[in-house]
Amino acid sequence: MENADERKRAVESLKREKRIRNFEFSAVLRGGERPCLLSGEIIYLHNESHVVASVKDMDEMRRAVSTVQDKEVELEVKVRQFQEVNEALRQLLSQSKEDAKKFEQRIVANVEDLILPYVRRLKGTNLDMDQKVYVNVIESNLSELVAPFMRQIGNKHANLTPREIEVANLVRMGASSKEISKLLAISKRAVEFHRDSLRKKLGLKKSKRNLRAYLASIS
Repeated sequence: MENADERKRAVESLKREKRIRNFEFSAVLRGGERPCLLSGEIIYLHNESHVVASVKDMDEMRRAVSTVQDKEVELEVKVRQFQEVNEALRQLLSQSKEDAKKFEQRIVANVEDLILPYVRRLKGTNLDMDQKVYVNVIESNLSELVAPFMRQIGNKHANLTPREIEVANLVRMGASSKEISKLLAISKRAVEFHRDSLRKKLGLKKSKRNLRAYLASIS
């Protein structure tokens, strides 16, 4: 400690407080004057007082702090970049799922509207035994494509019977009561009974909402 005033203040503080913390002073280090911090305290060994002190180069501390701050800024930038990439991936994944769902819905709609009605009508014609087997297999495989609706309406309305779910699916596809009667091999009166039961269980009895429109909204 080259400055006499600084040295005097440090000694007085040490005597008065028995310790000193981060006392700023100038020191000649490595061939030049540099700002430093002095910390120390008085200890006693064998009844003799001693001063234990440490000196820190403030320039080095500032460089260390600056380095840490730079690293923190760099880390913040990387975290922000990662979050942006993660958000972009999330949106892309969400869009992909949405596109896949729309594609699936288009396929199901086409199968229901353009294929299954003709398959079921074909079953009502005069087919030999082998032809009936082939048509049944085709119908079964195509029905697997539209199974999501059957599961959805079953989950949403657990009080529906298996027959009511079948009728609901055909109504959704636009089949008339006469066509449903023929496809399910039941009377037209039974079909009307199931349609009425569906309106009651689906809460449409006192509503002006069309049964087919409601069923089409279930996806």
